[in-house]
Parts: sequence; structure tokens; C-alpha cells
Amino acid sequence: MFEKLRAFADIGRTQGVTTTASIAIVGALTSTVEVEWFHIVYFTLIAIFGHMSLNTFIALGDIKLDSHTYVPSRNPVSSGILSKKEAMYFVYGGTIACIVLVLFLLFNNNYLYFSRAALCFMLAYVWLLWYGWKGKKHLISYDFSFSIIKSPFNKTG
Repeated sequence: MFEKLRAFADIGRTQGVTTTASIAIVGALTSTVEVEWFHIVYFTLIAIFGHMSLNTFIALGDIKLDSHTYVPSRNPVSSGILSKKEAMYFVYGGTIACIVLVLFLLFNNNYLYFSRAALCFMLAYVWLLWYGWKGKKHLISYDFSFSIIKSPFNKTG
């Protein structure tokens, strides 16, 4: 059981969750809306599900490549710890969790502010889904995908 949890953490690249969460949190803190502690926790939860599910999806597209590298264990699907089906269920579950959490942003008192945050998140999520599916094969997409997602334009306010 612990081996599977670690495999999901590895394939989801949990070490980058703090960077992903920090971008949303700094964007919120530099906006004109007051940010409470629970907003920071909320953005962190969205970042956990979004970051891990997207990285899992991208890693699934790299199975063939990862199986030929000198360290195939870096992809738990290539090494056999996780099945492709389990990893895809993780992607589906993380995506659903993100959508639900982002939709709850729309029920905040400051509808305009949080609807912009939801729109930015959805655009970024869809862009990275496309990147993991077809975007890696296009030079411009490969070079600019992550800078678009982490650009100053993609603030939460």
C-alpha cells in the first residue's frame, strides 16, 4: 500500500506542488482582495490535485521514452508499480477534484474576482492537458507551455 502511495507521489511529482501553489497564492496576495488563511489552504489543495494529475497525465505520455532511459524506475508505470489504468484513474480523479474545487470559487461573495481565478485555472489546466496529449510534439508549444502557465498574466486576480 505504501509503495503505491509513493508511486503516485513520484509520478505526480509532488515536490513541485509548493511552486504551483505559490504562484496562485502570490497572485492572490498581490491583488486587491483580502486573502485569509483558508484561501491559502484552498489554493494549495487545488494545486495538489492539479499538479499531480497533470504530471501523471504527462508522464503517461512518456512511458515509451522512460522505458528506454537509464533510470526507468522514475516512471512507476514503466517499472510496473502502477498500471496505466490506475494512473489514468488518478488523472480522472484529480481532474474532477480540481473542477469541483474551482467551481466552489464561483460561490464566493466576490464573484468577479473568483470567476477570473476559475477562468485562469481552467485555461491553464486545459492547456497542459493538450501539452501532455499532443503539445510536446510541437516546438513552440514545448518551449512556451510552462511559461504561459506560470506567467504574471495568470494571476488569480
